[in-house]
Amino acid sequence: SSVAFSSNLYFAYSSGYFASNSELLPLLHTWSLSVEEQFYLIYPFLFLLFFKSGKKTFIFFLLVILILSLVLAQFGGSLLGKWNFYLLPTRAWELSAGAMSFFLGRGIKKQFYSKWISELLTVLGLSAVFLSFLVLDQSIQAPGVWCLLPVIGTILIILFCRQGSLSYFLLSRKYLVFLGLISYGAYLWHHPLLSISRHFVLHPSYLPNAVTFVAVITSLLLACLSYHFIEKPFRNGKLSLK
Repeated sequence: SSVAFSSNLYFAYSSGYFASNSELLPLLHTWSLSVEEQFYLIYPFLFLLFFKSGKKTFIFFLLVILILSLVLAQFGGSLLGKWNFYLLPTRAWELSAGAMSFFLGRGIKKQFYSKWISELLTVLGLSAVFLSFLVLDQSIQAPGVWCLLPVIGTILIILFCRQGSLSYFLLSRKYLVFLGLISYGAYLWHHPLLSISRHFVLHPSYLPNAVTFVAVITSLLLACLSYHFIEKPFRNGKLSLK
């Protein structure tokens, strides 16, 4: 189902994301890849259809999608049940926010705001992202308005983190950049390792800290290997039988 960009539908039909048995499903995390691919298949046609009317019209169109999708995500839980978490219509607002940030980033003139304003907005963005780690859990009924916290935080970083600022200095450290490079591989590896580990402990809902630490470190090491031997060759077109 993941290869066919439909694992979000498969898992919505078979189990809820926060159900107790979902922690034991090694490929559960592929649901989000399917949502992204569904968006990427539809978005170019919408772009071709609406962008002819002008950039402002298209941005307004994205804003309408964002608002309608967020409203559905916030109030669709009672109507859609567990499907509310997995479906593209309730996730499109997050992806539309990313699409809008692309156009806004090209339109913002850096000379219109000072270095300190951009630094402040970037720090607010970073704070929002880190705060989401602390306060967001399964009780928020994702993907509702609480998910605006990491989304807006990320957009602020993208739009206002500029070269020469302290935030740029911190985020451009080599080890953080490298972590970003292998993050896709880490995303693919971490959940299967944690999920399989739960099959070998006394209770699947509790993983000892040591087991979690080993699983996370292992996922990062495997991410390094998959980045160098799978991702880079595919990106560079340097494929070989080896």
